[in-house]
Amino acid sequence: MYWTLGVLLGCFLQLAFLLWQEYKRPNKAWLPLRILASLLAVVCLACLAFSFPIRTEQTANTSAVVLITEGYNDDSVQQVIKRLQPGKVYTNNKTIKAFNAVYLPEIGQLKQQGATVHVLGYGLTENERMELNNSPIVFHSSALKNNFSSIGWNGELTSGEQLLVQGKFVNSSSAATKIVLSGLGVNLDSTMIGVNQTSNFQLKAIPAHLDKAEYLITALSGKDTIVSEPLPVKVAASEPLRLLVLASSPDFENKFLKNWLSEKGYQFAVKTGISSNRFDKEYVNLAATPLDRITSGLLEKFDVIIADISALAKLPATDLETIRSYVSGKGLGLVVKADSLVKSSAFYTSLFPFVETRDSLQHMVKLRMAGLDFSSAVKIDQPVYIRNVPGTQSLIHDQQMRIVANSATLGLGKIIVTTLPSTYAWQLSGNKSDYSTYWQTLLTKAARKKAMPNVWAASSAMPSINEETQLDLQTSNEIIPQVQVGENTIAMEQDIHLPYKWTATYWPAKRGWQTISNTDGTIDWWYVFDTKDWTGVKATKKIETTSQYANTHQPLSTQASPTVLYVEKEFPKIYFFIVFVICCGLLWFEKKLHNH
Repeated sequence: MYWTLGVLLGCFLQLAFLLWQEYKRPNKAWLPLRILASLLAVVCLACLAFSFPIRTEQTANTSAVVLITEGYNDDSVQQVIKRLQPGKVYTNNKTIKAFNAVYLPEIGQLKQQGATVHVLGYGLTENERMELNNSPIVFHSSALKNNFSSIGWNGELTSGEQLLVQGKFVNSSSAATKIVLSGLGVNLDSTMIGVNQTSNFQLKAIPAHLDKAEYLITALSGKDTIVSEPLPVKVAASEPLRLLVLASSPDFENKFLKNWLSEKGYQFAVKTGISSNRFDKEYVNLAATPLDRITSGLLEKFDVIIADISALAKLPATDLETIRSYVSGKGLGLVVKADSLVKSSAFYTSLFPFVETRDSLQHMVKLRMAGLDFSSAVKIDQPVYIRNVPGTQSLIHDQQMRIVANSATLGLGKIIVTTLPSTYAWQLSGNKSDYSTYWQTLLTKAARKKAMPNVWAASSAMPSINEETQLDLQTSNEIIPQVQVGENTIAMEQDIHLPYKWTATYWPAKRGWQTISNTDGTIDWWYVFDTKDWTGVKATKKIETTSQYANTHQPLSTQASPTVLYVEKEFPKIYFFIVFVICCGLLWFEKKLHNH
């Protein structure tokens, strides 16, 4: 914008000076011609500083159309052109000038009846694919090289929660590639990708900060950076959960669990059976309170109960009913440790049928959750698994998809059952990370959810600048949201079926963290990526989208008739230069002529 204003201002001053010089000359011969020449010279000079796209008609003379997209391979394009002999080569990218490719602002112009579009490179976006309107295509895809092909991470965390990054990298080089996760200038984790391998990777870190930050994931070949991409992460301060631990007897599992809860700052009370009708009671970060009976007043003070099945089985029926009603009606969480296979129709076991192994051997079990692997196996004697039934959700399972931690909803609350008897084995082996991940997962899932007045989400996993993004708001407020994104006020549209849901379309203009100002004055943050970020992931998405479309839209054998295409190209600047030279020459010749 400033460049445009500067050029126009400079040309205006130059024109004013030339016209004044012509006006004050005593010799008035050819004055109209001199003024016209001065005007044209300045106008043409200004036009040399700008581009003028023009839209022209062009007839396609063959039934084959070649479209070059980002990531094309020169040899592949040459072979296709040599074989098909198309009248013209087109592109959907303004920066592609090779093969005299003509830029098409709208891919939909290629939808010719019976014509076959040969797409080369990484392919088309979802919107471009829709513009083809079921036209047949042949896709000559390019292979992704030395880049990330997929990525995923949990970008919204609470303090102490682990950041998990998982993806896939294509290493097409003859040297190993190192993948490094860094944040706030510190390398946090790394892994290696072998020579000429496409491999999955997983990186972990526990953020030491609060609020928002931009982490980096970098691929290195030796000391050279191959590619570096941003990972936006928000860390919210966590309010310590208030826990009630019920244990049927002292054991190592509860001892290590109490130590870990204390280290993490949880507020908890422990009631441990030591003999018939005798209990040991402990209070950590919490004032002493009577634990003899489970009452409504007692449960009001806690967010989650952690209990052995044996401990629950020994409770009076009235105590169990109080727990059930608070889980269902108040959102209290219940984590049940299956220390024994008590066959019961109680509310906390009825949805979790156990599956026993038939051997008595000790097993090393490698666990997974939400597609992420625990770093080491855990030792289990006679593993017991939980059968998946309708109404439950698997939280943690082994590599054979056998469930060891399952959850179910009861009213407003959650019940979680785990069959791992000795998670302290992780602690004994020095693997505190997996131990923390395991218990934080169970407690976070079980915890009573706090009502959020405003919950925002973007329709795209990676919203980018200058691209249409749909922003979704879920709010408990009944008034029309007055929302401002950055400095721009946006209009929200209410969902006709879900009155608490509102949407708006927004075109972000800058990268990085952006603010959303809510009606109640609170501020939320969301991240906008640059168009150059995560090019490998975007290319993989294009390849998959275009391949799926090509497989279902095979070309027909019939030939297409010639059609007219509208193409966009730049008006040649040589014409402005020629007129500029002619005008300057005319002014010079006229002055020489009349001076003599």
